[in-house]
Amino acid sequence: MATIQIVNVSTPNDGLGDPLRVSQVKTNDNFEELNAKKVEVISGQGLSENNFSDTDKAKLDSIDIAAQTNVQADWFQTDDTQDDFIKNKPEYLNAVGSFHYADLATQTTPLNVVANVALKLTNDTDGAFTNTSNAPYGVSSVWDSVNNQFDFSQLAVGDLVKIRPDFNIDLVGSNTSYEVYMNFAIGSGSEWDLHLINAERKSTAAFH
Repeated sequence: MATIQIVNVSTPNDGLGDPLRVSQVKTNDNFEELNAKKVEVISGQGLSENNFSDTDKAKLDSIDIAAQTNVQADWFQTDDTQDDFIKNKPEYLNAVGSFHYADLATQTTPLNVVANVALKLTNDTDGAFTNTSNAPYGVSSVWDSVNNQFDFSQLAVGDLVKIRPDFNIDLVGSNTSYEVYMNFAIGSGSEWDLHLINAERKSTAAFH
């Protein structure tokens, strides 16, 4: 039965109303229909004023049966199939280490400096204090031994490099000023110098 049946009660004594048996059958059918569609009252709960739509149901149906909520993210989780994996983490390389290239020649024999002529320092013969065993993680070297120059290609933006020049020098005369600098991007249009040391020497004697 799709709709409630109306009992025809007509008017008193006109003989047009439903017989008692028919009216009772309709009444029973109506109660059976209503009883099949009723919602049982649950103590402490009332009917919501919000309608549960087909869109709401479709959204719930789309949730995976094994879905979890409030998963604690783990920075060190490397398996991207796990729920606690953090996507799109920035990559930080903050490894600490050192390279100490001690050139034997510049430690023992003074460098002969000619006025107004730049002298390129090399590390072509490792001295006793050379130590490359404390390299930062992911960096094998910062020195190109073939061309006798620094090679920072393994470093990332933000990495820190400390340079400590260590050499013997013999100036051409007293009261001589000297400068130590690093030259970057040699031969390119963006070549530039990084100043390291600028000082004056009064004596002509060689010094370390």
